[in-house]
Amino acid sequence: MDSFVELTKEKLPQEGFIFDWELAVDANIVVGLLVDDEIVGIIAFQRITEHFYNLVALVEVREPKKGQGYGAKLLAMVMTDSFEQGFEGYIKLKTKTNGVQYFYSYLGATLFGQLTIFNAKTSYKVINKYLPDGGLIEWNMSK
Repeated sequence: MDSFVELTKEKLPQEGFIFDWELAVDANIVVGLLVDDEIVGIIAFQRITEHFYNLVALVEVREPKKGQGYGAKLLAMVMTDSFEQGFEGYIKLKTKTNGVQYFYSYLGATLFGQLTIFNAKTSYKVINKYLPDGGLIEWNMSK
């Protein structure tokens, strides 16, 4: 089973990632994917309760771990959270124009320019493919 951990500024990895994740922690829920006790990817998102979806702010997988499905697992975790919050699996994100939009399209997202939307049906498929056994999330309860 995949393991996820909510990250605080104190728990953020100090190297191996391009983004400045400390900035993301203040305004988002930040979660890392653990593989063999190593954080291989991080995702930051917000629960937009008034519109019933999760908004992904940033997602990043360490360079040597890219292309191994870890990005999809991180998205699947946010999709699972969306279902758990009663948002029916809906997530949104704004893509960069560096080709990553093709990855989201491959996963089944609907693209409107740089706006990417995963609906209930697509989220269910992504979860079943990338997190078929679920995922254990260690939430930081001090927030």
